[in-house]
Amino acid sequence: MRTTSGSRSLRLEQGAVPLNCDHGTLLTKDVVRRLRDAGVEYFEISLDSVDPAKHDAFRGVIGAWERTVAGIKNVVAQDGVFSCIANTITNENYRELDALVEFSRKLGVNRTLIFNFIPVGRGADIIDMDLPRMRASTFCSRCTGT
Repeated sequence: MRTTSGSRSLRLEQGAVPLNCDHGTLLTKDVVRRLRDAGVEYFEISLDSVDPAKHDAFRGVIGAWERTVAGIKNVVAQDGVFSCIANTITNENYRELDALVEFSRKLGVNRTLIFNFIPVGRGADIIDMDLPRMRASTFCSRCTGT
């Protein structure tokens, strides 16, 4: 089962592993503890850049980077949960892959995921951030070692 920032309730189903995937800005220590106590074991938090200004611009919220990183730290500090940083690679941040992985290690997260940019929803308004096909191909080859 997956909850996102748009989810308002958590419904536990038999055999499902509850997880939380969102921007992390509201993940205080108390919220993380309460979610863990409710059965959430996995937290996947979107971090769009190691550069606060780039992250804030992508999210459209000044100060989002600081609150997101604070949320990540709160998850990492909580016993009994698995932490993950999810990053969407765009034309603006693809050069940051090494820095992102290093930053993730420094924060102590369990996993770092890299996603391709899909220009739907609000992303359709920033389609110019999508990686050109050749650059995306080169980037994917670097990630997979092929």
